[in-house]
Amino acid sequence: PDVLPPAQAVIDPKMLPPDHALRELAGVGVAYMVARALLEGQGQADALEGMLDLVALGLVADMAVQVADVRYLIQRGLVALRRGDRPGLRALVGVAGIDLAYLDEMSIGYQLGPRLNAAGRLADARLGVRLLLTPDEAEARGLAEHLEELNRDRQALTEALGADVEERLRRDPEMLRRPAIILDGANWEPGVLGLVAGELARRYDRPAIIIAHL
Repeated sequence: PDVLPPAQAVIDPKMLPPDHALRELAGVGVAYMVARALLEGQGQADALEGMLDLVALGLVADMAVQVADVRYLIQRGLVALRRGDRPGLRALVGVAGIDLAYLDEMSIGYQLGPRLNAAGRLADARLGVRLLLTPDEAEARGLAEHLEELNRDRQALTEALGADVEERLRRDPEMLRRPAIILDGANWEPGVLGLVAGELARRYDRPAIIIAHL
């Protein structure tokens, strides 16, 4: 906003000039740059290398625009991801059936990201945090398998709600003549509403709002 919050510091890439190399950073990139500023001055710069896998994971999953230094950080992070140093990510890569040596942005966007996001959609997002932080191989495998199950449930719920919504649109085509699609229903899973609304918006080229009555 024009008037900034009365904080000790406001850290937001969008405050940078439009052509700045870091303007398109997502939150994970901001966290990394703050960590970098703190650690480099304390003789702990080596610790930064161990964070790059998470930086790439977050930048791609959060759909940051891959330009300038954002793209550079992603490329460095992909190298770190392919090393497989983090037990939780190795386990997640395994359940997703990804060849670690060929892991790329598509792997993150369409396989790793959705599995991590499934925890927050259907259970507790802290499951993903535990997976990323655990040094224990057995715990990592168990958490990765749990996320795999949640992701399958998420896919099934998304498909079921999508089919329900499309059937309602088929029965009432007048809805598609309006400037926005607005649908509500009972017993819909809140965690997948956004996914279905996003798909409707893309398919019919207009805003879409899905409301669940709980």
